[in-house]
Order: sequence, then C-alpha cells, then structure tokens
Amino acid sequence: MRSKRPPVKQCKHLGKQDVDNPDEPAAPSGASGFAEWVQIALTLLHTELDKSFRETEAWFNDSRAVREELSLDKSPDYTTLSRWNRKFDMRELRSLLPFSGRTQERHRCRHLNRAAQIP
Repeated sequence: MRSKRPPVKQCKHLGKQDVDNPDEPAAPSGASGFAEWVQIALTLLHTELDKSFRETEAWFNDSRAVREELSLDKSPDYTTLSRWNRKFDMRELRSLLPFSGRTQERHRCRHLNRAAQIP
C-alpha cells in the first residue's frame, strides 16, 4: 500500500506557504476552528482524493498518518470541509498542486467513459 504521507506533507507545505501565520497550531487551544493552513491543506487533499466530502472526512479520520502529519486529533466534519471548499478559489489552489493534473486527467477520462456509454 502506498504511503499517504508524501501528498499530505506537500499539501501541508503548500498551505503554510500561502498564509500569514504558518506557525499557528493546527487546532489552536480554546479556538473552535482550525488554522488557515490546515484548511488549505485539507481542501487540497480533498481535491486530490476526488471523493465526496463525507468520504473525505472518513478517510481523514481513518488515516492516523494524515492526522499525525497535520497534528489533528480528528478530521473536521464533512460540512466544514464543504464550507472551506467554497471559501477558497479552487483554480488558484489547484495551480499549487503539481499532482493535480492526475485528478484532472481522471475527471476527463470519467467524462469520456460516460459519453461513450450513452447509446
């Protein structure tokens, strides 16, 4: 099984590059939210996973390696992931991902496969 850490580390690095306070704790104590760099990293990972928000939440919670890398006890709720997805300019975020071409290629292949199945 392939390690989940390389894409997680890369998304974490990209998230920290794009914020004013990259040293903010992932889930600041006493705060009800998550650091902005965590929001960006998890949004990028959701994009790469190409799963629904519920599936993404379950994947994050099932993956101790992801939570450890991001210093999180648990994943944000799928509704929070959805809200973050609307918050950020996805075109800009996708441009940060060197591996996003694979995601776009998968979408293109799925679209072509669906078109080929139409009688």
